Amino acid sequence: MVSSSYTNADFEWAKKAIERKIKLALSGIDREDLSVTRIKRIEIETREISLMNWLEQQSHAVKTYWANRDGTFAMAGIGRILEISGYSCKTGYTGIFERIRSYLSFADKGVRLYGGTRFILSNRHESLWKTFNTYSFIIPRFEMVFHNGRTIFACNFRKERALVKEILYELSLLSYNGNDPLHTTVNREKTSRITPISRKDDPGYSVWERNVRETLSLLRPGQLEKVVLARKTEFHFSMLPDPMFFLKGLMKQQTGGYLFYFQPVCGVSFLGATPERLYRRLSDKIETEALAGTRQRGKTSDEDAIIGNELKTNPKDLQEHRCVSRTLEERMRFLCKSVQTLSREQIIKLARIQHLRTQFCGILKDGIIDAEIIASLHPSPAVAGYPRNEAIRRITDVERFDRGWYAGPVGWISYNSAEFAVAIRSCLVNNTKMFLYAGAGIVPGSDPHMEWQEIESKIANFTVLMDMTQPSWKPPEHRGIQEL
Repeated sequence: MVSSSYTNADFEWAKKAIERKIKLALSGIDREDLSVTRIKRIEIETREISLMNWLEQQSHAVKTYWANRDGTFAMAGIGRILEISGYSCKTGYTGIFERIRSYLSFADKGVRLYGGTRFILSNRHESLWKTFNTYSFIIPRFEMVFHNGRTIFACNFRKERALVKEILYELSLLSYNGNDPLHTTVNREKTSRITPISRKDDPGYSVWERNVRETLSLLRPGQLEKVVLARKTEFHFSMLPDPMFFLKGLMKQQTGGYLFYFQPVCGVSFLGATPERLYRRLSDKIETEALAGTRQRGKTSDEDAIIGNELKTNPKDLQEHRCVSRTLEERMRFLCKSVQTLSREQIIKLARIQHLRTQFCGILKDGIIDAEIIASLHPSPAVAGYPRNEAIRRITDVERFDRGWYAGPVGWISYNSAEFAVAIRSCLVNNTKMFLYAGAGIVPGSDPHMEWQEIESKIANFTVLMDMTQPSWKPPEHRGIQEL
């Protein structure tokens, strides 16, 4: 999705081409029926471009990025023409998706809403998540899209708000300096890394150890079999860290995962690189997966193979994974006319860790909508535990922080399709602070220190981009990390 020869002149041509289409489309809009809200979309095909470089160079406060893990679709968005969001959600996912569908029913082909929801819709709200609301989905004003080998520059607008001058002014503010290394964050930084001035873990190691041991004492077959406990790690910086630096760093590291970035205002963003698909739907066809059981990657190919084989045969990891896959298969059979297992307990290898994965596909029953799919599949035992309600109660009792959008559904939805990932391996940037979130599944046989180290491995996609070489950052071995 990168063309080193894409220049400012190429982008100026694209702007002129879409400007002509905008003027043509809006010239006769006053004669159309405005009684029905309609979302229009104008597209032109352009040359291949680095979507991240393009996104980084825009000055707009609202930015969105999404890339699927197959490498077949990516989108960089600027601004918003429509936002469906809310702080309270008494009607649950049904209310959210009814609102979304009411707009998509009168939208041009190709229009998608991007966004997500909190881990639990009715959970407590911490102030630092306030900007994201309980749920938020937007249609960007401008999009640069890579889809199945084609690059598309698009403009979206609502008919009743189709002010030519306003749209053309916003278009004029877009600029692109080409794929010059001097204009890209990762290359600009080269060997330098962002240095934090403090770190704080919530919970710290001693509290984490107590929480894990107490949770282990509560586990009973058929009552409470698994609980996913999470940790929030806060880094403080002397100046606002550039979230695009981290997004680009994640892109360079990531293999086989989704990339997402939501920036509702300047200085605040939620981003991550997650390997876990919640579901993908095309009409009535759906795909989903169980992802649970984790090991670090080996330093050599032989060591990596040995570790992978241990993951596939370790009773603790198999129990954790089968708890997730069994539950997911049951929920798929509730949603679908037919269900197939595409793969079972397959090893997938990421940059620093490897997982067990079982994949399912199916044909949805008549009348099943996205609200029912999400309500059934989320949160899975992979991010909450099993049984769901009992596990969530334990999480609420133990975790002092608000998960916010961490481990919630993030993705996109159009009129006839949707794709959502689970927002794990993620972080929240809030002014000069960065909050990293990751969790570990607690089942019989779990060891507090090993689970702590697993979380360290999961947040390493971010910490490797920071300067962590100072002696003050090197913790005693038995504690796993220094608590500051």
